[in-house]
Amino acid sequence: MAYLNGDDLLAPGALSKVMRYFRLHPEVDAVYSHRVFIDEDDIVTRAWLLPPHSNYLISRWDLLPQETCFWRRSLFERAGNVDPGLAFAFDYDLFVRYMRAGKFARMNAFLGAFRWHSNSKTASQYQTVGRLEIDVVRKRYDIHLRPHDFLVGKAFGYLTTRLGSLYVRLPARQVLPFLGARGSDYNAVWGGKLGET
Repeated sequence: MAYLNGDDLLAPGALSKVMRYFRLHPEVDAVYSHRVFIDEDDIVTRAWLLPPHSNYLISRWDLLPQETCFWRRSLFERAGNVDPGLAFAFDYDLFVRYMRAGKFARMNAFLGAFRWHSNSKTASQYQTVGRLEIDVVRKRYDIHLRPHDFLVGKAFGYLTTRLGSLYVRLPARQVLPFLGARGSDYNAVWGGKLGET
């Protein structure tokens, strides 16, 4: 199972990759991947390279790419659906709850694209509604940030974005298959089919 926000996209082959991963790893309840960002014109702008999964990091810092996350129905049946009372951090709430009920893993792949532009919800509401709701989720699950957590969170965020920024500039990306370098057209990845019904 998964959900996909209205302006985000999956990568070609994402569903078959996830299906294979779940078959090979029956102990894993939820999986996600690195993230690629696109703008309103489907142009790749940057990427995140995430470390192997850590409940400690992801439960404290909302850096799990929702458009790349998939979970087993059994996890959904144990831990429930999104909280409709949240307008921004419902994915963070869901994933913290799921981490407490099951095992997560980060795939070494790019399973989707996150759309970022000035009118997107994340860009326009993070500093207001977003921060408030993230605090609500932390209180709900008794997640306390100690002084060193802020340093860990900054390092986690910096390395994730910095490694992603370096990665999309590399001329050769054989180690980790990617969907195009910075400035490439994500629509071309899909063979020009994004506008089709």
